[in-house]
Formats: sequence, structure tokens, C-alpha cells
Amino acid sequence: MALASPEEYVIEMISSACGGIGCNETTLIELCVTRSNEVITAGKEAWEAREDKSLVDYLDKELGVLYRHVQKLIFKLLKGERDEGDEVDEDKAAEQVEALAKECKKGRFANFSEKKVIEILATNNPTQNAKVAELFENEHGKSLGKALAKKCGEKLTLALKALLLPKPAFIATRLKAAMKGLGTDEGSLVRLLAGLDNTDMAELTETYESKYGKPLAVALKKEISGDFKRAALMWIDALQDPSQGLEATTEQEVGDISGDAEALGGMLDALLEEHGHLLRFVAMIDAENLASACKGFGTDDKALITTITSRSKAHLGRVSQAYYAMHEKKLERLVVSETSGWYRYLARFIVLSEAESDIRLLDLAMEGLGTNEAALIEFLCARPPTRVRTAKAAWEARHDESLVDKLDSELSGDFQNLCLTMLKGQRCMDDADDEAVDEALAEEQAQHLYDKGAGQWGTQEEAFIELLCSHSPAQNKVRARVFARAACPARPWCHPPDAASAHVTGHCVGI
Repeated sequence: MALASPEEYVIEMISSACGGIGCNETTLIELCVTRSNEVITAGKEAWEAREDKSLVDYLDKELGVLYRHVQKLIFKLLKGERDEGDEVDEDKAAEQVEALAKECKKGRFANFSEKKVIEILATNNPTQNAKVAELFENEHGKSLGKALAKKCGEKLTLALKALLLPKPAFIATRLKAAMKGLGTDEGSLVRLLAGLDNTDMAELTETYESKYGKPLAVALKKEISGDFKRAALMWIDALQDPSQGLEATTEQEVGDISGDAEALGGMLDALLEEHGHLLRFVAMIDAENLASACKGFGTDDKALITTITSRSKAHLGRVSQAYYAMHEKKLERLVVSETSGWYRYLARFIVLSEAESDIRLLDLAMEGLGTNEAALIEFLCARPPTRVRTAKAAWEARHDESLVDKLDSELSGDFQNLCLTMLKGQRCMDDADDEAVDEALAEEQAQHLYDKGAGQWGTQEEAFIELLCSHSPAQNKVRARVFARAACPARPWCHPPDAASAHVTGHCVGI
């Protein structure tokens, strides 16, 4: 139903209201007062084309004499003549208040004219009706809704009160009523939520929270469960996020506004905002897919692996936020609970943010007795210097101690010197491309390293550490090649790119 076109939704609601024994007048009221003239007219025509009969004749038979006044109101709305603007005519509003008050003051045996009330309220736009209600209350010391309730039946009162409210406010009151007391009217929730588009949903959620002091999603979580709960919450999020009604701006033809700098700037801003909404929407879909993959006994490992391995770290961070909002459980906890062994180890690191995974990797490197040197090398050598500095600050904030002091106590010798130098995060990464490599500098540095050692490779580690830890991989690669030529000028076949690293350990390749 939620994916149906507006016309199909109208057909579905009419069938739902009148398809069984009797007629559900509330469904018809909710349908007619919350649809636009265009949708009502198109839906009426679509229903009549499908059923090959008049909708007015059909509803005339279904509603019957007991609901003749509700019938009049519905027939009025089916004509599609309701004012849909937002202008207020205060003089007209004063006249309408006087007419309504005259009807409401009639005694028990006087002829209260429902027709006159319907003619006023079913023709006005919502803003005009709001002004009428305001003036009535100010002049007569009671709400118009209460005054009408004393004169009209329950169903007609519901319809008339609906006309006095903005659409989001009316739907919010109906949702609240559906969740009131013992049990929940899930049928009403489906009807009301399924007929909304993205703009309507955004207005509804804002209105609901403003009226009742809690988000609509929170209220629904307490009232429904299972697949219905997941689908309802997903539908609310989906309609709010995808574009927030920005298509009108982002889907313009650029050529039409090419000479308007302000319009082009507005379009760019809207595109960026829409992009953010779409990212959150996709994250919400991924979070729900992960929940489905881990539902019940066993885990759909294919769905789990496909989702987490085909997304960036930044996106998985959004997925984690969305999953927590839906299920009040961190994505990492879900992965840990559904996996085991090295599969768990890998999956856990995949779903963690960069900052969190760096902290965990450092913890892994230093936990227990001794130090995991491979983990330290991975952290220090495979990350940009800015990330190293960021991770260092995050680890120290998490553990309330200095990472430098920790490594100083855990390590020793040249490896300690190497790690502490790399931890400074001062390695240059700007010259990573070949064009930025300084050949002359590489020659000078290679000769410096060779002269520094004077053939005694064990004494030049500090020089190697100082230079290798302060330059890019590309620069180091060239320096290694030059160093190899300086170390073995008579043996050109022992000049591989990594010859310098071989000399550091005292083993010349080819000798």
C-alpha cells in the first residue's frame, strides 16, 4: 500500500472502508480530509473506471441514512472544490463565525443545519478554518470543535474537527488515538502512514513531536513489534531522508538558470543537502539489511559480508548510527554476536570507524605480555601521518596515559627508536607521485647513509631511521636504488629497489 500511486491508494482505501460488512466511515473521513482535490478527483475517476459504476451511488448505498450528514460532507469533498490556498479573509471569517454560532446556539428542538456547517468548513482552506476557530473561541469562550460536538454525531464531529486542523496535526491526532489505551489499532496506523509522501512525513514527524513531546518513531516502537515495527520505522525514515522535497530545485534544467548566479548557487546548496539525505537513507537501508541477515537462528553470512565489505568506512559509520537508532545496539556488537574466529576479527575491524579501529589495533599491539610488533608496524607504516597523530591523541584520551611512555616501556633498541620516530607523524606524504621525487636529494642522502656507516652497517641504523621516517615511500624507493649503486658499484645485478633495506641488516643482495 505504501508503494502504491496516489490513485491506487484512494482505490485501496475505498475498498478497505466498504469491502466488508457495513462501512468504515472513519476510513473514508481520513481519506477525504487528507487528500488534495487533484488526488481525490483522480482517485474517484480511477475507482469508477475499475468498478464500472458511480462512486457517489456506491457510497450513497454504503453510508446509509444513519450517516447521511457524513455522506454530505464526503460528497462535498469528492467534488474537489475545497480551497487549497493559504489566504485568510478576516471579514469572511467573522461572518462565518456568526453563522456557525447561530447554528450551535439552537435549542434541542430547533433544526440544526449540518448542511450550512459543512458548506462553510468543507469549502474553506485550512488557514481560513484556523482563523474561524480562533475567532469563535475568542468570542464565545469555547472551542468550535466542542460546540459542534454537542450538535453533531461522533463521525461528523470527527470530520468537522479534521477540517479545522492542518493536515499534519489531524494525522498526528489520529495516530495518537490509534496508540491510546490497551492494544494498538494497527489498521489505522497502516492507513495513515502508508498514504504519506516525503514532504507529508517530514511535516508529520515534526508536528507529532511538537504536539506530544516525543518523536513519532519512539511512540511507535513502544506500540508495535516484529516485521511491522521494522517496516513502519523504515518507512518513516525513508520518506524523511531521500530528498526532503529538494527535487524541485535539484532537478531543474541547468540551462534554464545558467545566467542566474543566485539560482545556480541555490541549486548547488540543494544538491549537497540532498546528497547528505540520500547517504543517510542508504545507511538506514543497509542497517535494516544487516538486521534481517542476523534475524532468528543462524546468520545469512552472504548478506552480512556483502553489506559490510562493499561500503566505505565513512558509510559504515552512518550505518552504525542508523542501526543503533533502530535497535539500540551498536553494529560492532551485532557483528561480534553473529560471527566467530578470524571471521569475527576481520568483520569487527571492518565495521569499526577508522579512529576506533586504530585504537583497537594499538590495544592489540600492546595487550598481554610483550608487544605485537607486526601490529605496531601495520599501524605506524600503513597510515598517513595525520591519521597517526589523530589516533595517538584518541588512544591517549581513551586510556588517560601517554602512548609515547607506553611504547618506551614496552620496546627497546632500534625498533623502539623507529616506532617513536614514526609516532611523531612527521613523515612527508606530499611527494608520493614520481614527478615530485627529488633525484638530487636522493643521491645526496644515499651517499650520506653510505658514508655514515663506512661499511660498518650496525652503526648507521639511526641515520636510516631518521631519513626513512621523514620522507615519502616514493622518495625512499629512489634513495634505496641510489644507495644500492653506491654500495655495490661493481655489481649492477644486485641493485634491486629494496637494496638499502638489505644493507640495513648487513646483508647485501648479490654478495
